[in-house]
Amino acid sequence: MDTRQITAEYRLSHWARVLQEHHQSGLIIKDYCESIGIHPNTYYYWQRKVREATYTYRKELDTQSITPTRFAEVKVYGTPDTSYPSVSGDQGTIRMEMPGLTITADGSYPTTKLIEILKGLVASC
Repeated sequence: MDTRQITAEYRLSHWARVLQEHHQSGLIIKDYCESIGIHPNTYYYWQRKVREATYTYRKELDTQSITPTRFAEVKVYGTPDTSYPSVSGDQGTIRMEMPGLTITADGSYPTTKLIEILKGLVASC
């Protein structure tokens, strides 16, 4: 990052704080500008710059395809088995619960189908 970028970010950060302080003050722009010793045109100029930078930043985030992190509570009933279930013959039971939804499958249920169900549930959250 070069000096110009650092300076630009510092100025935007400073003016973002000024805009926030104005919002919290409850004063009209003219009175607020007078109280801190700036011309209202300066205020409007930096308001536009901060909005443009915010818009550009949000647009960049949207194009990065950020997937939000989601968490789900998993309840384990009984004593967990430390061995991996085999698709062919394990008679263990898998039970998934969500508000209004319970999915129960025995150990012979195809693992690929369980994965599809979980992907569908995650996508619908």
